[in-house]
Amino acid sequence: MKFLVITTIKDFEKEVTSLLHEAGIAIFSVTETVGHKDHKNNPMLDNWFSHGEAKFDSLFIFSFTLATQAERAMELVRQFNQKQAGAFPVHTFVMPVEKWNP
Repeated sequence: MKFLVITTIKDFEKEVTSLLHEAGIAIFSVTETVGHKDHKNNPMLDNWFSHGEAKFDSLFIFSFTLATQAERAMELVRQFNQKQAGAFPVHTFVMPVEKWNP
């Protein structure tokens, strides 16, 4: 089992939801959040919420899913980011789930 996490601006909610369904992930949660970015230099986060001091309506999407579905979702998001080539890439993370209670 994997824990799939996606962060995106709210404008891409429909597209990301569609990518999840295409990856075979039918159960996921969505939480609204506000992304902030200031002028402090942090190379790892340079792409996170564009540039300058601003706030962005964003989403935190997550799902506990099979490894194959998580990998498929990551690939679909990578393809989406290549096509849209904008200032707000969709970010994905996959983390292992070592234990769980059904």
